[in-house]
This record gives sequence, C-alpha cells and structure tokens, in this order.
Amino acid sequence: MKRPLSLRNLAVLVLAVTLGPGPAAARRPDGVLTLEVVDSVTSEPLPVRIELRDARGRTVRSRDWGQAGLGDHAYLEGRTELGLRRGAYRFLVDPGPEYRTQAGHFEIDRYADDSERIEARRFANLAEEGWVAFDPQCQRAPADRAIALRAERLSDASCLTHWGGPEGWQAVDDRLGDKSRSNDTAPIVAWWHGPEGTCWLYAVDQALTADDLPNLSQQVATRLAAARQSGWRIVATLDSSDLLLWAAVEALDAVWLLDGTASADNQAGQDRLRTYYDLLNAGVPLPPLAGSGSGIAPLTNKKKAARIERPLGDQRTWTRGAPADDLADFWTAVELGQVVVSNGPLLRPTAEGLQPGGSFETAPDRPLEVLIGLNLATRETVDYLEVVADGEMVMTVRLAEWSAAGGKLPPLEISKHRWFAIRAITTAEDRLQLAHSGPWYVERAAPGRGQLSEPLREQLQEAARRASGNDPAAFRAAQVRWPEALTDSAAGAQAND
Repeated sequence: MKRPLSLRNLAVLVLAVTLGPGPAAARRPDGVLTLEVVDSVTSEPLPVRIELRDARGRTVRSRDWGQAGLGDHAYLEGRTELGLRRGAYRFLVDPGPEYRTQAGHFEIDRYADDSERIEARRFANLAEEGWVAFDPQCQRAPADRAIALRAERLSDASCLTHWGGPEGWQAVDDRLGDKSRSNDTAPIVAWWHGPEGTCWLYAVDQALTADDLPNLSQQVATRLAAARQSGWRIVATLDSSDLLLWAAVEALDAVWLLDGTASADNQAGQDRLRTYYDLLNAGVPLPPLAGSGSGIAPLTNKKKAARIERPLGDQRTWTRGAPADDLADFWTAVELGQVVVSNGPLLRPTAEGLQPGGSFETAPDRPLEVLIGLNLATRETVDYLEVVADGEMVMTVRLAEWSAAGGKLPPLEISKHRWFAIRAITTAEDRLQLAHSGPWYVERAAPGRGQLSEPLREQLQEAARRASGNDPAAFRAAQVRWPEALTDSAAGAQAND
C-alpha cells in the first residue's frame, strides 16, 4: 500500500529540486575559444556560417554560442567567444559562396582560454560586377534573417507571412505558433497549395495587405490572373497540375527551377529541368527562380513541424543591376528575365553583350551566330559548360578548354531554335547542383505556336476538362493558346453545355 505524500515529504522534494543543478549550471562552459574570421586581403571581420561537431560527429547546438541556429549550422559575427564543454571539436566555416570554406579542429580543456584567427580567401566579388543575390523563399525571424543575410552575402530575402489553400488564408504565426513575425513589417509573402497546384504570391506594392490576397476557393486560374493584374507577383512550382492554364491566362511571373520546398535529390531536379524546357518549348517564356526554403515547415503539416534546415541563400537568384536592397527592382529584373539561378557555381553570362532575357531577330531560315561571354567561379567541381537550345544540348565545352581559350566559348550557331540558355552543372551525385541562366529568345519573322511535349499535352487536357466546367475563361484562353491539343476537350465542353 502506497503511503500518501505528506507536506513534510513534499517540502524535502521541492528543496532537493531547487538546490540541484539547474539548466544554467548544466550549460556552464569548461573553456572558451575566441574565434576570429577576417578577409585575407582587407583583414576586415566577416560574419560567417559555422557547423560545429563534437568528437563523435554530433552537431553542437548553438543555443549558448551562436546566432540564428537552424539544423546543423549557426552564425557568428567576425569575432566571437565560444564557451564549450571539455572535448575535441571540428568546425566548418563558410563566409558565403564567394569565399573558400575553412575546416579545422580544436580541443577545449578545463579552464581553457584560447583563440584562433581564420583568414578567409575570396575568389570572386560579384557585387563589383554589378550582380546581387536574393533568396525569395524562406521563413526566418527578422533578427535571424539580419545576420544570415550578411554572412551569406545576400542582398535580401523574402520570408513567408501567410499560408493558403482552397479553405482560405492564415498568418504563419497563427498556423505554427511562430511569434517571430509579430512585429515584422515586411511585405506579404503567401504560399498557396491546392488540387490545381502550388504558387507563391508576393506583395511588391507596399499598399497590398493580407486582406488583398485573392479568394482561391474556385476559378483559381482566372483569380490568379486578376491578382497579378492588381500588383501581386506570382511564381508557380513546375509540378502544378494547372501550370499551363495559369500560363494561358498570364497569371505567372516566373517558375521555381530550384525549389527549396521540393525534393532535393538529383532525379527530382532533373525532372524539374526537363519540365522547364518543355514549358519554354510550349511557348511560355517564363524566367526561372531559385529559393532556399530555409526555415519553412511543410504545407501538409497542420501543427508545428520540423522546418527545412537549408541555410538561407543555399539556393539563390542572381540579378544584375538591381539595387542591393530594392525588392521592387529585383522583380523588375525578373520581369525582364535578367536572372541566373544557382545552388553552387557563380555564373555570369552574356550573349552578344545582352543579359539573359534578351532577344534576337532573324529570318525563319537564316542561322544566327551568337558570341557568348561569361565569367565562372566555383568552389565545386564543374567539368563542362553547356548551352541548351529548345531543350537540346547544342554546345558542350570542357572547363579546362574554356579556361585555356581565355574564358571564351566558340561562336554559337542557332538554326531553327527559339530559345537558348547556359548552364554549369557540378559533379555532385546526391542533388542537382548547378548554375542556370534565364533564357535568351530568338524571334523569327514567321513565328509558330509552341510545341507541347506529350506529358504537358496530357496535363493540359486533364486541366482543361476540369476548367471547362468551373473556370470557362481559363479554358477558352488555353483553347486559343494550344487549339490542336484541346480539340477533344472543346468537343466535350460543348457537349456538356
């Protein structure tokens, strides 16, 4: 038989808990390492991302020594004291994609008070060439975002404020218990997912508020088009079922080629690349975008969930000429197609001096010769530079040959192609790691309609069957755009009428 807990016993229990070692004592460091990271040329302190692991390879959480911790990484200012428990440690310091990473190790003894200075070597400076980097896809607290932007050499990042589906919109902090945005006045960034597909809406105009988000419970394509007309910038995922319907009503500004919320494995990346090429071949001239998804929890989770642990800017969109902190000018560059997306190599291409998004005019049967200029810097292994036209590889140049030729590519001859782009793919096997330009376009005197691949044709026909009953305006727009693909759908719609 259990004896009841007396007040006297309870007092002893409370006293034992109160006098026992608390969390602060448990986290008291045995020693301190002062870590300083500076630019090897200027000696200026650099904010950096750091991964810190113990002797068993386990991530050392940054609660007591770093800032903006997420997953296996955190951020440090240029000079930081690391208070750690006794033991051996390994670290990887990353000052951003224009610097070499630095790996090392150290040991903390009891009462240690040591210091280490790391000189980071910069191998590229894209800002001096007029290029700036943005991450349009993240969910980080304002304070965390500030140091991450500096350490990752990003100009800005657009962080998620609202989630949505056919049932309506909800603020991020309401849905996930995330109070990090409660005092954030950044523009609205909304992520919508429904049976028709997935898209992001950006309020470039500060006058747009959450109350202006469209009702997407039905007629999604038509209402997205109206939202874009009212000032929202809209980016769709390439696996959206109604992607071509959205394109037909001109509801989109861009598509995600490097999507931080999607699978990162190599095959999934190759599939998105193929779909993007098919989309361009279908006559839909949309630029690609890249975002990291850093800190975002999956849409399918109704409660607080594990977040995407990629670093901010792990996948980014580069533009040339946009001011470093002006999102409106960033979206202007996107509208012009003047973008390069990357999750690794730093590619800066031109074609006859034109930025990506530029166009050339020629007669239907006259080949076009184009001189391509580019700079490439990379800390990953890249074997080839490649030119893709209408989804076909039309030029492959070994990096060693390109370097030996003084950084010049042979003249590119475009015959019947209507677009071309430049890419550099690394040898990574676990994910598709590349830099990819936005396309240049070839305008011919006798333009033809875009050609649908079989997968896109089937996707369009299925979407059109649904739209013929619930979104007739989108159905008619798709009929005008691709009449040969929707003959059967048109007959079916007339029969239903």
